[in-house]
Amino acid sequence: MIKIKGSKIKRKKGWSKEARAKGNGVEYGTVYMLRKEGYWAKRLKSKEQIGEMHCVDGYYWNPVTQTFGYFQAKYRQKYLRKPEREELWNLGEKYRCEILFTYREEHKRGIRREILHHQPI
Repeated sequence: MIKIKGSKIKRKKGWSKEARAKGNGVEYGTVYMLRKEGYWAKRLKSKEQIGEMHCVDGYYWNPVTQTFGYFQAKYRQKYLRKPEREELWNLGEKYRCEILFTYREEHKRGIRREILHHQPI
């Protein structure tokens, strides 16, 4: 990029296109993985991620065990911070559902999963 003398180049706030693409890839990969295992899964649109649902990327239904849950997908495990983890836990307590966290491993392909909150019986 050519820098013109005397002008300031400002960076736009928010995530870059590459980072957004990686995050969206994990979300779609999670839905694909859940559907392949027989779950009914759907991603939430950005318009639907408001209020208490801002920490959730989608939801799923397991017809075999009759369990409902929300999922959060991140590109790396380290990107899930403690406040967001607590919000997910509180959401699971409020709606009595499972909370699934999915992410990609550092140097491996595929999606890893971790259940943050189990559905009470």
